[in-house]
Parts: sequence; C-alpha cells; structure tokens
Amino acid sequence: MARSERRKRPVSDDEFESMAERIAQHFDRVRDLLERATDDGDA
Repeated sequence: MARSERRKRPVSDDEFESMAERIAQHFDRVRDLLERATDDGDA
C-alpha cells in the first residue's frame, strides 16, 4: 500500500489505482479552463 503523506494513513489499493484517472480528469479541467481563458483574451 502507498502512504498518503498528507493523511498519514495508508491509501487503499482501489484509491491508488484510481489516482491516474482522477489526475487526468483534473488536468482535462485545467486545459479546458486555460483554453477558455485564452479564447476570451483574443476577443
């Protein structure tokens, strides 16, 4: 098991395996927000 430094508790296997997908979703949101912000600046 991986250990969460913030929580000081072991991270479950399911939680650890889902991290890549969750991180990808967050990056997708950031990319969308960045694209909208740059599109607004061009107008």
